[in-house]
Amino acid sequence: MDGITLEIIPELTKMVGFSALVFVIWLITLRFCLQIFKTHDQRYVDLLTSQKSILDEQSKREQQNFELLKQLIESNDYVAGAISSLSTKIDNNLFCPLMRKDNKS
Repeated sequence: MDGITLEIIPELTKMVGFSALVFVIWLITLRFCLQIFKTHDQRYVDLLTSQKSILDEQSKREQQNFELLKQLIESNDYVAGAISSLSTKIDNNLFCPLMRKDNKS
């Protein structure tokens, strides 16, 4: 109890009274509770900072995924255009050398 031994308590009540003793006990309890709240507040701050870092990492991953998706869409459009061009050439039979000569003339 902050350096107060149990032998001093009866003498303290005779000297200052019971209400002063209750005040001292309340003060000691208050200090103890404040220490608990300080550690709790620090843990809460640590938790918030770790959550913020997790959210920042998640935001970076989402941005990277968005960039990858954009590149894949561009690649898909290019492949679709190339396939469409091949399909047109096949439909018009432009791969055959005889047909190419006939179309030029």
